[in-house]
Amino acid sequence: MAGHALADVRGAVGRARAVQAAIAAADGPEQIEAAIAAALDAGNPSGARQNPLF
Repeated sequence: MAGHALADVRGAVGRARAVQAAIAAADGPEQIEAAIAAALDAGNPSGARQNPLF
């Protein structure tokens, strides 16, 4: 399903490593959320989003 977390082109392990690296590379606590969002977007080149169920 496009936009689903498991549809990440890097796979689950690659996605987790990318998020971990993004957190480690963030300049400060205020930058962590943006860094995580950028890391997640990098694994979803189509840009599709899945709407939450609730």
